[in-house]
Amino acid sequence: MRETTREKRQSRYERKAEMLTKEEAPLVEIDWRILHWLLRYPLQQADDLVVGEARWASRATVYRHLQGLEASRLVESVVPATPGTGKRLYHVSNLGLHVLARHLERSARELAGAWQAGEAGLLWVLPRLPVLLVIQDVVNSLITGAAEAMSNQERRPRLVRWTWQRDLTHCFRYREQTMRLFADGAVALCICTQQDDDSTLDEWYGLFILHTELDDERLMRRAWNVSCAGASPPNAGLAISTCCRC
Repeated sequence: MRETTREKRQSRYERKAEMLTKEEAPLVEIDWRILHWLLRYPLQQADDLVVGEARWASRATVYRHLQGLEASRLVESVVPATPGTGKRLYHVSNLGLHVLARHLERSARELAGAWQAGEAGLLWVLPRLPVLLVIQDVVNSLITGAAEAMSNQERRPRLVRWTWQRDLTHCFRYREQTMRLFADGAVALCICTQQDDDSTLDEWYGLFILHTELDDERLMRRAWNVSCAGASPPNAGLAISTCCRC
């Protein structure tokens, strides 16, 4: 049975991935972290990766390894035509997807389906790129400034853990009806604060992010559903990123 063009291309990537994993200088931890990050959040700026890897690596280290991954063709970049954005956006290449899949002992097709990666995933993300870039800036600001903003009584808390998700969908029951929540993003932060008795207190906070035009009448209705319908846990809040028509 003859192979299709797509199957030939996939098998070529698999052979190249096997060859790369057998090289004398394998990828190090920071390389795998960057590949994981770009798998989960495709089309990221270099500064977004710096925020994501700040706990483990410096800005210079992230930039250096990102350049190395691009030179190895495990990561690719594009310059979007979005107004006001001249920076490159990075994503895992098809070869990088196969290398990462081999590292995780999973099939590349399974990995692409789980995270909407690969060519099909990028085609799905591209129409929402203007919104995702704004949301990414909101997330970066929260991560870099949350701990300092919550300082009080000379106590300086620190950000211990955090995660976020694009395009969150959640179904729940409210007043005997099944309802569906959609948010453009959701962020979870763990803030650690030193107590008077030298112990530490870890508190988790959650935020739903909605992106809307300033004159969008759906804004209050969506905000009301998110904050009052019982879908959000304690310490959950609502952040609204807006845009205006020129």
